[in-house]
Amino acid sequence: MRVLVADDEKLSRVSLISMLEESERDISIAGEATNGEDLLNALSKMQPDVAFVDIRMPKMNGLEAIERGRKLSPHTQWVILSGFSEFDYARKALSLGAFMYLLKPLGMEELGAVLDSLFTKIDQTYQRLDDEFEHYILAALNNGQSPGLAEFVSEARYTKYKVLLIATDTHAFPGQMEQAKRCLYSAIQEAVSGWSSLTCRVAIFTLTSGETAVAMCWQEGEPKDDLQMEVMTDSIYHRINRLTDQRIAYTQVDSSIYTNIGGMLAGLQDIRRLLPLRAVIGINHRFSLEELQKQPPAAAHMGLVMTKLVDDYHHHLYMDYCRELEEITTLLRTEQHSKQQIKHMRSFIQYGMNDSTELETVELTTLLTRHADKLLTDKKKLEGEPPDMISEVIYSIEQHYASNISIAQLAERLRITPNYLSSTFHKKTGTTFTKYLTRLRIHRAKELLSTTNLPVKDIALQVGYYSTRHFVKLFIESEGCYPTEYKKQARL
Repeated sequence: MRVLVADDEKLSRVSLISMLEESERDISIAGEATNGEDLLNALSKMQPDVAFVDIRMPKMNGLEAIERGRKLSPHTQWVILSGFSEFDYARKALSLGAFMYLLKPLGMEELGAVLDSLFTKIDQTYQRLDDEFEHYILAALNNGQSPGLAEFVSEARYTKYKVLLIATDTHAFPGQMEQAKRCLYSAIQEAVSGWSSLTCRVAIFTLTSGETAVAMCWQEGEPKDDLQMEVMTDSIYHRINRLTDQRIAYTQVDSSIYTNIGGMLAGLQDIRRLLPLRAVIGINHRFSLEELQKQPPAAAHMGLVMTKLVDDYHHHLYMDYCRELEEITTLLRTEQHSKQQIKHMRSFIQYGMNDSTELETVELTTLLTRHADKLLTDKKKLEGEPPDMISEVIYSIEQHYASNISIAQLAERLRITPNYLSSTFHKKTGTTFTKYLTRLRIHRAKELLSTTNLPVKDIALQVGYYSTRHFVKLFIESEGCYPTEYKKQARL
């Protein structure tokens, strides 16, 4: 708690400061003032948590100083000191928002009780201001604008801004994930505890995409300077790093220090855009935004596709997973990736998909293809019915694509007409039933071509085509080459 003492009598100031220092509480003396004008100047510069103000001072009495000073430091708590029990003064002071009206001389016990009440009040103020800061940031991120943010920032004259983003990669069950989020939040709170003040704000919040963000702003030249800020961000990383285990990995990215709120928000969006790079340059690490920005576009693109693939896996989106797998296979074949990058990608898969077997001995694409098979198998085990008619149709296609499935059969089972189901399916998915089924079968055929030694006719049968000629025709239309040519390219 930062305290300003204003009294024209030196002995009174010295006595009060001595008592404050002897109170054995976390108190620092921000400054002293000998008259009302000095008090206003000190308020503007120091933004103290508490001002002890003598009711009668030269140039401007305590009440006048409070009336003008609360505009300069709106969140400062005021404690009025007087040698006289004057009811009118006390009433006026309380009407101006004074926290307490005390009579001189103060006793140590009385001062201690006042200080305890002040600490409680100040903690509530800090929390309210931190909550406001968080609210304005989220409003700006979600709506593109945040009414009141400019006023909030200018009121305290913040001049430095910084944001951290923490990604969580895990294959934990939902219940375990919720517990992990609570542990992460608690670890961050412990790291930032005691940092908030009237000139420093901290907001901890979760983005819609799941990452945890920590935003900070402070005034230049304050005791909580840039160096101490780095100490706090280091503490956050060390605390969350201790939470890492075999199921959960955390990656922290630190922004630069910005001079305005807009710069910080733009930096946050840049981190969100580049965060998928962790799949290629490593999870369980700490990076600066500048480090991410220096990575080549090819690495950023691979990271984006890798994170999409893991997300598809978590949401049981088989077709989307196959699409990402196909692109990853192409990127691995056409672009150079270091052994270290491949190792990082394997680690990303290990945490994201719960795969720790044969990580070093199995080709990356083979490993991901196995997960495609597992994804289809797992979908059969999911409990409950699909949430709507089209979801049920898609579910049926994915489970029975190798059989003689038709839209007429599905429509009969759903007790609707084939035409209605066909038009509804197209409207919901953006493609026709036949094209969706064909795309799924071709995706599955490509997996078998690249991972098995089965002849083309057997693969055609396994994906639902009794005519090899018809299968080859559809494959050429989709991929631009014969199945045998695709098999050779995949084995290069």
